[in-house]
Amino acid sequence: FPWLPWYICVIPLTFFHDDKNIYLNGLLLLSLPFFALSKIVIKRQLVIFVISITASLLSATIVFDVLLNGLTQNILGVNKNVLVPCVTLLAICSFAFLLFESKDQNLTLKITLIFSVCISVVCIILTEVRTAILALLSLIPLTILLNKKNRLKHISLLLLICGVTIICFYFSGRLQQGIDDLVRYQAGNPNSSWGIRLELWKLSLDAFMIKPIFGWGEEAFAEMIKAGCEFPVSSFHPGHSHNDFFNILVSIGAVGVLCWISTIFLLLKNSATDPTRISFLIATLAMGLTERLFLGNRACCYLTAIIWLLLYLTSKSKTTAK
Repeated sequence: FPWLPWYICVIPLTFFHDDKNIYLNGLLLLSLPFFALSKIVIKRQLVIFVISITASLLSATIVFDVLLNGLTQNILGVNKNVLVPCVTLLAICSFAFLLFESKDQNLTLKITLIFSVCISVVCIILTEVRTAILALLSLIPLTILLNKKNRLKHISLLLLICGVTIICFYFSGRLQQGIDDLVRYQAGNPNSSWGIRLELWKLSLDAFMIKPIFGWGEEAFAEMIKAGCEFPVSSFHPGHSHNDFFNILVSIGAVGVLCWISTIFLLLKNSATDPTRISFLIATLAMGLTERLFLGNRACCYLTAIIWLLLYLTSKSKTTAK
């Protein structure tokens, strides 16, 4: 039910913009495991264990590839800004379970969780994907709010991990690059990573004013350029907004934003008593500030839906009722 507003809002992509029915197919992919698994008692520990093993294997493979071939924009044939946020979402499940639900778990699971978190942090550092840091930082306020017993210890652990990650980004020059981008942008030069992002967000707002109801479609920026909208960095060909809100705003308009916010509200409300699930959602929203995860990034969109579903089916309220 919480996902219905989101899938309703992408109907205009099919009927108004003649785009492929890819997200409605996604609704079917989400519905099938729900109806198949909803009558079966699944243990949260099993789901988290599988997620942790998957995150560990993917992170280790990425680390090996970077050490072997050097850091490039594509890792394992996939853009690192798509690949690493997906792996980070898996790692956040491990981290959140470790922080909030691992008190009475067996040693094997705890070791698996710790290894998953550690190798994923190494993966983030080596790939230099700054967006993934936002997911780690998002756990700090949640720990303050949700973790009453071991709050000080867990916050200290989070600050240590985030601090080490940021320091590594500083010594690699990746952190200074972002600061330099903003300085150059203020000086009137938008041709940089952050400068381009800011210009994309400005262009999204301008384009929204032209088509405010249903937006421009999934290939919004291509349509906008065809229609004569100018982008100040001629060497860059815009494809998306690098932000979930602006990407949905320009692609599906006010209808899309309203339905997306409705789904986020319903998901958060449904996850209110499940710290692992709500941590997963907040991390998704945090990374959505500088990257697209819901629209145009089908891997992350499907992953988010399926992981949330598995966590929902294994929540304490569901398993107790069964």
